[in-house]
Amino acid sequence: MKRSALILSVLLAGCGLSSAGLTTDSETTRTSSLRTLDAQVVDARFPSSLECGDRARVSVTMRNTSAVTWTSADGFKLGAVDDEDPLYRNDVRIFLGDGEEVPPGADATFTFELTAPDGAGPRVTDWQMVQEGVQWFGAPVKRTVQVSCGSNPAPTPGGDVELCSGVFADSSGHQPATAALQACVDSTRAGRVLELPPGTYLMDGQLRLLQPITVRTAGTAGSAASCMHGLACATLKASPTLFVENGFVVIAGERVQLEHLVLDGNRDARLDSAAAATCAGGHNRVGFNATAQTCVDCGFISSASINALCGSGFEWLGDGATVIGSTFRDNGENGRHMMWADGLTLLQSDGAVVRNNEFIDNSDIGFISGGARGGVFIDNVVHQARQLAFGGLMLDNFNGHTHGDFDGARLSGNRVDCTQRQCDYGIVVGPHAWYPSAHIRGGEVSGNTVLNAKMGMVVSGAGTADAPVTIFGNALSGSPSSATFLCGSRPSANYVISPGSVVDTRGDPSPFSRFAVTNCP
Repeated sequence: MKRSALILSVLLAGCGLSSAGLTTDSETTRTSSLRTLDAQVVDARFPSSLECGDRARVSVTMRNTSAVTWTSADGFKLGAVDDEDPLYRNDVRIFLGDGEEVPPGADATFTFELTAPDGAGPRVTDWQMVQEGVQWFGAPVKRTVQVSCGSNPAPTPGGDVELCSGVFADSSGHQPATAALQACVDSTRAGRVLELPPGTYLMDGQLRLLQPITVRTAGTAGSAASCMHGLACATLKASPTLFVENGFVVIAGERVQLEHLVLDGNRDARLDSAAAATCAGGHNRVGFNATAQTCVDCGFISSASINALCGSGFEWLGDGATVIGSTFRDNGENGRHMMWADGLTLLQSDGAVVRNNEFIDNSDIGFISGGARGGVFIDNVVHQARQLAFGGLMLDNFNGHTHGDFDGARLSGNRVDCTQRQCDYGIVVGPHAWYPSAHIRGGEVSGNTVLNAKMGMVVSGAGTADAPVTIFGNALSGSPSSATFLCGSRPSANYVISPGSVVDTRGDPSPFSRFAVTNCP
């Protein structure tokens, strides 16, 4: 296995018709679809600001809510509204891949590059689906990107916002803010709340929260809105040269709450850093965004951990973890050796609640737990569209480093959408797919949905005679009969129970395949 063993090795230390005429023979079919074409925005990733001349890779994911399949041959594309865009210098159409088909209900991700012009000010970039020569359709994506140039005034010395009484910090992300943040954390009394003004705070060191306080974005108390879906939040963003172990945010002790905050590992800006070289050498703790170090009854609520360099968006140890309504996105990079990262790595937490979160395009496991007696892991969404993940959800024991006991725990109502085989495994129950440690014990896996993984769900090294794992009522579809993994080509199926696993199916009639899945990350 790749990184989980490494993590644990030091565990306890506008719409309108196109101007083109509708004249060709094939247009009879297209015209008949005019009233059925529709699209829903699933995800749109744009920078909030750029320096003049800078470039940024962006992506837009659209769901086909039409009654027809989108194909490149039929002219389906993502287009710049009004056929122009102030930040896009190439053809104002982003094509589907050759031969790509997007049936109704499926998603298409378009990735392209924006370039900031030579002039400061806000720039509006907006995009929408189009069938060339037929019509624009569906919900548009519209974002404002603030362009600034070197001649702009420098941030106010000492900072432009007051974080706490008499302590100021730069909220533009240009000057380091760690020391100011730490001073305010240290001056916040136990049981009190520190509210940070919205903005971006550059993390040049490690922020440590060691007493029971809440840190959240000002004005968000009681809000159920998400930082990744329209709410302006305080963002703690890693400096390009940051080099610290265990992340730039560490929580420990008890009852520490992070609410409506964004932790941004700033991966793209750190790929040439010493930390990246260390990640590539196999020491991934310098790539974390955050850790909970034996933090009891601590929480991460309506927040986000994104763009971790490697290892994990958030590694967590401590009973009573509460992770609700948060986003774990774009952590690590699957295509770079040893640069993988989980979204949330819940090492061990009895009584944990992980609910209503989204795990999007992480590069190792979206969410993995190494043991959680009485844990509740429900109603989460895993979506892999932009890059491969080794797994969506996993119940594990980290090669015996954690207790792997899930007695009374429930993994239910979760949805894993791997788009076009962008997960090796949708759900992994037990460690034996990767290493031959002892079986995990107990737990219920029910009512989950997995779509289009290379292998939908594999149960390997799970359950014992006195503590079987209970599995029933899962909807698993779209997996092939064979697939290629890092260990090579091997048989596959929607649902596999490896010999030796002890499973109580509760009479579930769902068919499963019986073959060994071992030592195959």
